[in-house]
Amino acid sequence: MALRELSSLERFLGLKKPNKYSTQGGKKVPVLQNNNGPALIGLVTIASHLVHEAKRPELLGNSAKQRAIVQQWLEHRVTRLDNCSKEEVKVILKKSFGNQGARVWRKTGEKEMPKCLKSSVKFPQSVMVWGAMSAAGVGPLCFIKGRVNAASYQEILEHFMLPSAEKLYGDEDFVFQHDLAPAHSAKTTGKWFTDHGITVLNWPANSPDLNPIENLWDIVKRKLRDARPNTLDELKAAIEASWASICKRIPDQVLSA
Repeated sequence: MALRELSSLERFLGLKKPNKYSTQGGKKVPVLQNNNGPALIGLVTIASHLVHEAKRPELLGNSAKQRAIVQQWLEHRVTRLDNCSKEEVKVILKKSFGNQGARVWRKTGEKEMPKCLKSSVKFPQSVMVWGAMSAAGVGPLCFIKGRVNAASYQEILEHFMLPSAEKLYGDEDFVFQHDLAPAHSAKTTGKWFTDHGITVLNWPANSPDLNPIENLWDIVKRKLRDARPNTLDELKAAIEASWASICKRIPDQVLSA
């Protein structure tokens, strides 16, 4: 049924080249192999992708109110009917709607009221950060310049992960967990772990909801909500302060959740 719906949607959108779909599981959930990234799984996920591929975003709503309604429907559809996790929903909705900023429901005449306004930075800074956590606490942060490849990732492991492990565990053995990003799954990275005698936890693909550190990053981001750094140095300082404020019991709670 889902495959027929997707075929009908392709015809409606006027896509000239039909996609090849497969299914997985007893419920025959549709799967689309994506050339530009990981496979797309689920009817709503694929449908949103097709809408953007056809350059017809107006189908997701023209006004902010319409988009909010569609977004709420998508969240309900994905979580309740496609059995996706909350993290997967965030990825789907971010892809569908992009970064449209904060929204508020207001009444007529409330447009300029302080409760309906939120300050913003015109050209916000951004930075890539690597961090490690365990039930024993957190390690130091590493601010990354440029793209991460296998060689640069191994440098991070050498100069940040190993000192963190020594600080948190001493001479005790531990199991290291990371996702399947290309730099993480490279053969040379696997050899690095083998040479250092470190056991790496097997990890399923496309499973951000299983990674406990994502919950910790969410805590850090929430602590940064009221910060308005204007420079890269101010942003780094705010991130470091937020990370340093995380006490030992928080990673322990995150891992136990």
